[in-house]
Amino acid sequence: MKKIKKAKPKTKKVIVIRSKGFPKGEPKKMVKAVKKVLKVLGVKASVKIETPIHDTDYWLNRPEDDKHLDWDYSENWIDGYWESWKHPHRDLILEALKEFEPFDLLEVGCNVGPNLNCIKQKYGGIRLAGIDIDPRVIEIAKDKLRDIDFQVAGATKLPYDTQSFSILLYDAVLMYLNKDEVKLAFDEIERVVRKGVIIVDRFDESLEGIRNGNVRAYNYPKLLENRGFRVKSIKITKKDWPKSVGWDKCGYVWIATKVI
Repeated sequence: MKKIKKAKPKTKKVIVIRSKGFPKGEPKKMVKAVKKVLKVLGVKASVKIETPIHDTDYWLNRPEDDKHLDWDYSENWIDGYWESWKHPHRDLILEALKEFEPFDLLEVGCNVGPNLNCIKQKYGGIRLAGIDIDPRVIEIAKDKLRDIDFQVAGATKLPYDTQSFSILLYDAVLMYLNKDEVKLAFDEIERVVRKGVIIVDRFDESLEGIRNGNVRAYNYPKLLENRGFRVKSIKITKKDWPKSVGWDKCGYVWIATKVI
């Protein structure tokens, strides 16, 4: 009997054009030009534009007149963050905080402080703090929420002593870190928290992180469990995040309690 040879799967050629460094609209023109050349040469391949993955430099270098807006509340992305304090997904955070009452809290990547504004209104008089790598947003936060401690700092090195806070809050922050930075961030979580951590982010099975749009997704429950946390997962829905780009598909709130 003749051996049946397994057919090798056909791999489709993909040509990637990275948009970093090109003027707006130029990558699309390049795609059209490349497709024309491929057609003349008789080469079958797809051509796609790949935007650079967003990281901490994206935020530090983000122009104030950036046409891309994260929220539908303002024509300016910084003002939009402040005006987003009533966004429905923040209700999930307030609900998660009930697990840790009483508490004090540090938000990592707080921007101008929309979450801290919500928490302050519900839990008046408690100790709250926020850090962000962008000095511009920290100055605005200090002006708007004067009784909260704001500092310029990043997730990989928190400017606070060991066990300084009951809770750390990360709302769509860890997605901007690579796997080495995530490890450092989790080292800091273990060091600084007494009770636990709340993470709002995108899920993937990967512990190493995988591209999800312009950011990264990780297996946060597993990463937290590996550090000795007990984890509760809450799926984000369209009701929680209207007009979302992917949040209703892979977004979660994780409530992680430190196991002593």
